Amino acid sequence: MNPRSERTPADWFQKATHRYVEGHQACAWCGGSHRVFKGKHGNRLEYSCSCCDFYVAYDPESGDYFLEPGTRTEPAVPVAVVNVHSAGRCSGMELVTGAR
Repeated sequence: MNPRSERTPADWFQKATHRYVEGHQACAWCGGSHRVFKGKHGNRLEYSCSCCDFYVAYDPESGDYFLEPGTRTEPAVPVAVVNVHSAGRCSGMELVTGAR
């Protein structure tokens, strides 16, 4: 069985909260950093990923959790690419993402 399908929306919300703080706005679903938006809609606290469309929310007033699974199945792996001149100086850096 897929470990993702064994988690409840409440589990995903807890993981999203942790990953947002500990992983530098990281996504609980695809794993990429600097891509999750945290917001509040009425009483509902929401996390949504701009890359895989993962969405999870909690409404403390009703006690309900909401989950929309992400579309990406493989985690994004950030790779830093550095251009170095023959003199050994760095001329720039870009972030490239790709599957493992």
